[in-house]
Amino acid sequence: MWALTRAFGPVDTTCDDRMDLTVLVDVAERLALMARIGARIPGDRLSAEVGDEVAARFRRAYGDAAALDLASAGLCRQIAALGKALDIPVIALKGAALRESGVTVAGSRQACDVDVVTLESRLDDLHRALAAEGYRVSEMRSAEHELDALFHPSGLMVEIQRYIRGVRVVEGRSATADDLLDNDLCQDCGDDGSGLLVPDPHVVLAHLLVHGIAQHGNAPWSYPLLRLVGDVQDMGLNREDWSTFLDRGWPWIARDVSRDEVTAVWEIGHRLGRGEPPGAIIAGNDPCGLVLAHMVAGTLDDNYQRSLRLAHLARPVAGTTVGRTLVQKVLTNLWLRRGEIDQIYGPQPNAARYLAMRLWRPVDIALQAAASLRARSAIKKRSKR
Repeated sequence: MWALTRAFGPVDTTCDDRMDLTVLVDVAERLALMARIGARIPGDRLSAEVGDEVAARFRRAYGDAAALDLASAGLCRQIAALGKALDIPVIALKGAALRESGVTVAGSRQACDVDVVTLESRLDDLHRALAAEGYRVSEMRSAEHELDALFHPSGLMVEIQRYIRGVRVVEGRSATADDLLDNDLCQDCGDDGSGLLVPDPHVVLAHLLVHGIAQHGNAPWSYPLLRLVGDVQDMGLNREDWSTFLDRGWPWIARDVSRDEVTAVWEIGHRLGRGEPPGAIIAGNDPCGLVLAHMVAGTLDDNYQRSLRLAHLARPVAGTTVGRTLVQKVLTNLWLRRGEIDQIYGPQPNAARYLAMRLWRPVDIALQAAASLRARSAIKKRSKR
């Protein structure tokens, strides 16, 4: 539990929770907390707790993430400046919005992509303009709510979203950039002249919550769930602030995530931040403890992670229905593009091998489903003992 205490607990307290240093680093890496710990904890304190060599690994992760953050910040402004020249407003989302709003410390939140949203009528114009600037169009299949991803020559990925999936600031549909601008839910993030915009803080928070819980809550292999805890904690909401968000922002995402789920995420950061031991929170077996246990086990317990795969398939994607979600997931998972094969199975030597992997995919999915059912059964039996 050292990694959780150091990632989210008070910085100035002594952490006596000891474990094998190899295990400690492995846990921190798998939970995607290396950079956050390196950014939060002073070097001398880290060295005193884990030794100079291991402390250096945390600081190095922080430095690497900070360099990536600087590159991402420059990329955001480059996209916004290009948009401004074409009279296309560019609104930063998720991690980029947190950084540009001054919420997160550079390097504390490792990410390798930039998410933006723009006017529905100008989406394709911005996409074409970036491609003309040398951005490479991804071979990966895009989700319904975004255009095909683009890669900057540096390797950073840019995703232009059609709408902010699951955040319904206008009743009945996910919010577009037009909705944010029409309802005064955006602001300029600085005087650098780029014109980059960020959403209202409640929009940012609502998007983080619905993205983390509804889209990735049962898929910890696709997104580090504890990053959501860090994002919410970094926004610095006290209990009164949180109550205000529940009144104003939670209704925007209530169709996809429950009040208990979002409150549990805030409570985890709040309770860890005031020094409660992670083990004690998990042992409490209340909604907060159950969510924290799920976040940890979903990453560290391979059997538990396997048990989640069918639940992930069944849970509706934010902004859609169960039936539509199932159709989308079946279609996108059964017949893979070349880039998707490269990501899942690794690059193949020739066209025949790519065809073979496409034909193998349905069998692989069936085997994964069977493994998920076995894992769920084993966990249920274990819990009854």
